[in-house]
Amino acid sequence: MSWGDIPSALEAALANPDVAHAAAANREGGEAELIVLRPDKPWDDPAEHPALLANTSTGAIPDLDSLTNDAAYFSRIDHARHARWKGRRAAQLVRPAKAHGYGL
Repeated sequence: MSWGDIPSALEAALANPDVAHAAAANREGGEAELIVLRPDKPWDDPAEHPALLANTSTGAIPDLDSLTNDAAYFSRIDHARHARWKGRRAAQLVRPAKAHGYGL
């Protein structure tokens, strides 16, 4: 693929991502051979939020997050961290004492 072919390949992938994914898997020898990108931000992780992948063929591509460490960036990180810990803390509070081995 030459540099001149890249924009048209990207446009084709944007127009039909499912076909592009299948073609890539076929070209590389199967799904297991594909490189998987893992996002570094919890709110972008499809393992944490499977709904992100629900409509990949019809979903819009949102604006990219800021690459600078500005207030909006740190606010989203802080929000994600607190949401994650809040959920874990609530789950810990409702467990019976026996589950922790205290044997009340």
